Amino acid sequence: MLLYVQFIFISVCVFAQNETLKQITDGTKVNITGVITDSITDKGIAGATIELTYENSGPTAVNSISYVKRNTIATDGGKFDVENLPYAKKYSMVVAAVGYETTFKEILLPVPREGDTKAVAKNLGIIKLQRENKMLANVTVRATATPSLQFDVDRKIFNVEKNITAQDGTAVDVMKNIPSLSVDVEGNVQMRNSTG
Repeated sequence: MLLYVQFIFISVCVFAQNETLKQITDGTKVNITGVITDSITDKGIAGATIELTYENSGPTAVNSISYVKRNTIATDGGKFDVENLPYAKKYSMVVAAVGYETTFKEILLPVPREGDTKAVAKNLGIIKLQRENKMLANVTVRATATPSLQFDVDRKIFNVEKNITAQDGTAVDVMKNIPSLSVDVEGNVQMRNSTG
């Protein structure tokens, strides 16, 4: 019986504490600011997206817990400012930018003092993003193939080594693919643009 009475007393105290906190925080607004930078160069990352998620403590959350998201984009210099958020003890933040690893951060806020209706300002300072490690290795391409047609002072040299028809074909098949030669149906070879 004594244990039951203690349980009820503790439950009433917790409920009263939560109601007092709700009365203090009703109407309290939160402003969260910061700067998103590159971890190597320390330059601001314009266009980084900031997503804040917090527990909804309004009238729609009476029977179930619901979460609300607020998004913003960092401006030039990587600065961001999210204003007029309803008070919550904890916010979850996700920061993402193209070419950088996504960063997760938890923001805990102190309970405002009773009668303090000013907005709670939370400056997160500089948040450094790490670059993604999806770099391609340097590739060097070297060619050692000899050209199939070479020009000398008094002759043209056709290299048949890499010619596909030279592997399974006849000499006439190879000559049909040599520029400046023409081969007729009977297999007679003639230099193009020459008479005789």
